[in-house]
Parts: sequence; C-alpha cells; structure tokens
Amino acid sequence: MSEKTKLIVKGMTCHHCEMTIEISLKEISDVLAVKADAKKNEVQVESKSKLDFEKIGTIINSLGYELIK
Repeated sequence: MSEKTKLIVKGMTCHHCEMTIEISLKEISDVLAVKADAKKNEVQVESKSKLDFEKIGTIINSLGYELIK
C-alpha cells in the first residue's frame, strides 16, 4: 500500500522548477511518483512508506527551494 503526502514548497516559479523537484525526489528509492505545482506551491509525493522529511527537506533546500511542511 502506498502513502500520499502533500508538501508545501516555497520558491517554485515555473515548469522548470516543477521538473527539477520532481526529478530529484523520484531518485529516492521509496518514492513512486511526484507531482509539483508551482502555482499552488505544492508537491504531491506518493511513496512506498512514510517519507523521511529531513531527507526531503535537504534535497529541496539544496535545489534552492524551501520546504514549509
């Protein structure tokens, strides 16, 4: 069974931002799918298990964006 999580990410402004986050988060082994929406400042993540928010935050911050929650 998969788990879906909605994240609030600050700093996305365009399609390129969305794709950058989607590609980077899909590299995490437990992540099944990622859909970023710059207009809503949201990132939907579907994973095999509970997300490691510290790891997700580190990745998002390293890309120049800010994980709000």
